[in-house]
Amino acid sequence: MCGRFNIDPTPTKMRAILDALGPQASLIKTGDIYPGDVAPVLALATEGMEARAMSWGFPRWDGRGVVFNARAETALVKPMFRKALRACPVVVPTTGFYEWKTVPGSRKKEKYLFRREGEAILYLAGFAENLEPPRLGVTQCFTILTTDANESMAPYHDRMPLLLAAEECDAWLSGQGREKFLGRIPFAVQAKAADV
Repeated sequence: MCGRFNIDPTPTKMRAILDALGPQASLIKTGDIYPGDVAPVLALATEGMEARAMSWGFPRWDGRGVVFNARAETALVKPMFRKALRACPVVVPTTGFYEWKTVPGSRKKEKYLFRREGEAILYLAGFAENLEPPRLGVTQCFTILTTDANESMAPYHDRMPLLLAAEECDAWLSGQGREKFLGRIPFAVQAKAADV
């Protein structure tokens, strides 16, 4: 958790982020985003926030796959994450994230898309590091922070992404109140059954 999210390019705010990538926009996958895919990420730049294309997931030490989530409770002390979290916080703009719930009395799982009511974009807190060698045409990768599920998420999963309101993105990127962000309970999200 979070193992997949969505990028719908049609909302005005998401289209503006994708357009800001310039030539890197051609690297971005839209629709369902999986670990290892290239996605738009917002990072701190000299003149405020800027959009960058990054690969989702830190390379695993054994070369097998990627680490696409980090626990908010321990990321500041884990050797794999602590330096990147302090040095390069990022915001992952999405149009929702997914979770699956087992159907009672069956082995089947239903897929749900989670969004914030009344908002076209859902912002996830994360952090990035340089990627060597580059992968899929990008030189940076990111991971998403997760935390304990709140009441709206608990019926579906015990973890959820660390969510940011649009007005909190600048503070997260600048490192203001980092520990407070890492320890808080995320705001409510709404579940909608999604096509598998």
